[in-house]
Amino acid sequence: MNQLAESKTIITESAIVEELARGARAGDFARIYVDGVRAELCQRHLAGAGGLEIVHDFSAAMDRLLKAIFGYADAEHAKRFSRLHQRLTIVARGGYGRAELNPYSDIDLLFLHDYKPGPYLEVVTETILHALWDAGWIIGYSVRNAAECVKMAAADLKEKTAILDARLLAGDADLYARFEQALVSDVLNRDQQNFFKTKLEESRERHKRYGDSIYLLEPQVKEGEGGLRDLHTALWLAKVKYKVHSLAELVQQAIITDAEMKEVVEAQDFLLRLRNALHFTSRRHTDQLTFEFQEQIAPTLGFSDSGGLAASAHLMRAYYQQASTILQFSQGLIARVTEDMATSRFFRRIPGRQIRPGIIIQSRVLGIADAQLFKRSPLNLITIFADCQAHGVELAGNAYQLVRNHLALIDDQMRQAPETGAALMKILSARQRVADTLEAMHCAGVLGAIIPEFGNLYAR
Repeated sequence: MNQLAESKTIITESAIVEELARGARAGDFARIYVDGVRAELCQRHLAGAGGLEIVHDFSAAMDRLLKAIFGYADAEHAKRFSRLHQRLTIVARGGYGRAELNPYSDIDLLFLHDYKPGPYLEVVTETILHALWDAGWIIGYSVRNAAECVKMAAADLKEKTAILDARLLAGDADLYARFEQALVSDVLNRDQQNFFKTKLEESRERHKRYGDSIYLLEPQVKEGEGGLRDLHTALWLAKVKYKVHSLAELVQQAIITDAEMKEVVEAQDFLLRLRNALHFTSRRHTDQLTFEFQEQIAPTLGFSDSGGLAASAHLMRAYYQQASTILQFSQGLIARVTEDMATSRFFRRIPGRQIRPGIIIQSRVLGIADAQLFKRSPLNLITIFADCQAHGVELAGNAYQLVRNHLALIDDQMRQAPETGAALMKILSARQRVADTLEAMHCAGVLGAIIPEFGNLYAR
């Protein structure tokens, strides 16, 4: 295995096949290969490589391994048996399907066959699975034909969600194309409203389970509020509604702006880099940013003691800022997805009411019906939060983004205006939701724009 020893990540698929053909046991080779890839990627991570770069390259390295083992198993079967037109496709799902495989994350695979399983399917799946198990991977897998996949996805929310991140890995491309076509026509286009309702309720329950706040002392970087799962949820809904596969396609369809995409990709990259650090440091699948990990990881991510604060404090401030970006973007995209369905029968049954010109409350969410609301009167950047406070509602995600897009309207003249002080005092003197309202204004950047000292305190 000299070539493997020289470079773990650039070894080609054909080189892996050659090693296996020379008699290397698939499981032993897979273990050495994966350990080597992790070691090399860890060095690149410590040298400053971005989170997206590492997860994409790790996914690509695993692609090469699995394609090679698939090719090896296919060839070994052909030496002894006739395939008899048996067709098989290996499909990556979940984080691996998104090509966002963190160093010690689990792998989710679908072995997609046509009609009934046969000996060919058995040989290939056993070869791949045993190699991955020998390499120490935790594997989630299923063996189904397209009809079974459609049936499962139609009946099970988790299955429907899993296929949204499906990606062809190896095998019969025509079989995968028919699988995709069946999913779009028979699953994704059906009962979208129920899918949206259920996923949003699932998201709310997840937030409650993991603390219901971005600003936890030991946050969960994947499942917590503002974590990576919030972005996944928003993108799942967008994929179902708009039939897109990426943030770039959302920009192309003018669903989001290029500036929004760049901001959220930067936040995603930071959280993935942080998650990579957790995995490399613990050498296992862990997503809880405990005090111990904060102290260990902060220096490796370029943070240092300064300004009277420890490196870990600077790390956490950066985390809170980027988690806020993830949450705000996700809320905004989800709002756009659901608002595009506002004319449907389901949403027409939810009564909406205008509380003042340009401001509407619907289903306990406050939205903006007038795109020029802030340009006509920048004071609305404050009073809209007072509206939320008074009516006990949350600001819609797209309204939140509209606020952020107009922060430049808050200038010295507005800061010094008596009306601005009066609007703030109205919020501070209210009998309810003062802290929640100030936090929402703070996260949106309004407090920092009006009172610069608040900007310096953001995410501390």
